[in-house]
Amino acid sequence: MSAAPLGSDSVCFAGGVVPGSPKDAPPSDAVECLNLTSGHWLDAATLPHRRSGSSTSGGFLSAASVAFFGGNGSIDLLSGDASSRAWRPSVATKLKHEFTSCAGVGHTLVCAGGQGLDKSDTTIPFATDVFTLQDSSGSLVARNSSHRLSVGRKKLSAAAQPIGTTGGVIGFAMGFSDIQSTYGYSATYDLYDVSSGRWSNGTLPSGEGRQYGTAVGCGGKLVFAGGQIAGGRSQAVDGYDVHKMVWSAANLSVPRSNLAAACAAERYALFAGGQTPGRDVVDMLDTRTGEWHVLSPLSYGRG
Repeated sequence: MSAAPLGSDSVCFAGGVVPGSPKDAPPSDAVECLNLTSGHWLDAATLPHRRSGSSTSGGFLSAASVAFFGGNGSIDLLSGDASSRAWRPSVATKLKHEFTSCAGVGHTLVCAGGQGLDKSDTTIPFATDVFTLQDSSGSLVARNSSHRLSVGRKKLSAAAQPIGTTGGVIGFAMGFSDIQSTYGYSATYDLYDVSSGRWSNGTLPSGEGRQYGTAVGCGGKLVFAGGQIAGGRSQAVDGYDVHKMVWSAANLSVPRSNLAAACAAERYALFAGGQTPGRDVVDMLDTRTGEWHVLSPLSYGRG
């Protein structure tokens, strides 16, 4: 399942795998939105495309005023708020694949990496799609699929942060590469500059390759945390300051993968849960001071 803000007072949860369903059963197309002002839950129209957790990324494009749910070959766009919602025409990604990742800022949305239906297809792990959406309607204006990731990989994490009113940085990091020359857990990052349209890449400062990590954009920083490593879980955190254009490294209080991340008050980056085993830990980064804090635990451990 994935989550995405919708407007200024709502958040929507979409897709996922239904517990107890047969192995080959299709994923869910359910969408539920919570109005944070009223506290009421409302059902949204079902997803145009069913999505499971392995092939879904969610987020919000402020300039286009749409929430997006991307992966598995398409991106579904939901506009409005929790009380008045409408689906915009879906956008097709370059190739049908899973284990991809998407993030966006302003009116630009980027999807990258993944694994094809044919696992031997080496095209998809390098694939990128850069979409530009219209400010007023959220409809597709332009698409560029010419760039290749520096390292072809799947199960990577993505985050985005704005710069000024029209710029921003969209970043992809970590993942697992099935390509022979780069096989294994990846410590690579790829950054897309929205204003210039240019890509850059390098190695994360932690130097720790991993998959099934998490990422969040918060307080002018892209933060990539945790993940699965050979023989265990990672507590590494790699942060990129989009204004100073510098990287830094830190550590979670407990090593874990499959954790959740969120940004509160455009300042506090929170990292909760994870595995293995199921974790109840909540770490918080104050992006202004750089200080880390361990908050009260979740009600029970889960990842």
